[in-house]
Amino acid sequence: MPRLLCHEKKGGDNSLTPVRPADENITLRKKHDESPEDNPHAEVKELTEEVRLLTREITSLKERLESATSSISCCQARLEELTTSIATNDFRIKSLENRDKEVKLLENKVLEQQQEINTQSQQQLCNELELAGIPESNNENLHHIALLAAKKVGPG
Repeated sequence: MPRLLCHEKKGGDNSLTPVRPADENITLRKKHDESPEDNPHAEVKELTEEVRLLTREITSLKERLESATSSISCCQARLEELTTSIATNDFRIKSLENRDKEVKLLENKVLEQQQEINTQSQQQLCNELELAGIPESNNENLHHIALLAAKKVGPG
């Protein structure tokens, strides 16, 4: 019959291999000495404590929420004030811009009027006649002298 090799030990002698302590793979747990009757009471205690903690947290969150709401209300009021102020300033700026345009128009009109006055003055100077070198006499009639000079110069 054929000889099976799986029954034979493979390798050599393992007598020199160090042996590990057996406690290494074992987890030790302490057992609580509780009876089944105490267990529901402990659960109720735990739940009560959790409810208390949740109540405290909710109270804290409520206070924070109230504080945040108050801060937001203050910010909203300030924002409304700033919006009103901006609207007022916009109105004032537009008013000043309109005034500035009006001032520029008036300045242009003044310049036009000054140019027109200068032009008229120049035209009037062309029509004027200056008499010089006429001897002065006592009791002279200026009107009579001007008429005589005009007759001598003639009408253009």
